[in-house]
This record gives sequence, structure tokens and C-alpha cells, in this order.
Amino acid sequence: MAKKSAMKELEGMEKKELAELRKIEQDIHYGTKELITGLLIGIIIGFLIAAVFL
Repeated sequence: MAKKSAMKELEGMEKKELAELRKIEQDIHYGTKELITGLLIGIIIGFLIAAVFL
């Protein structure tokens, strides 16, 4: 009986850990997407400023 409850507890912990890992993975993906978008916007603004002053 104790073995079964311990196994269920382990499975519950694994599910929680998997959910946390998925959330971290999504955060990393979202952060990378924002970083790339920010860099592209910065490059475009830089070119526009350079075109105005040159």
C-alpha cells in the first residue's frame, strides 16, 4: 500500500516538473522572439536615421 501511494506521489511530482519545464521553455522561446524583433526594429531605425543624415 505504501509503495502505491509513493508511486502516485512521484508521478504527481513528475507532472509538476514537466509543467514547469514547459513553462520555462515557452518563456525562453518568447524572450528569443522578442529579442530578435527588437534587434530588427533597431536595425531598421538605425538605417532610417543614417539615410536622413547621409
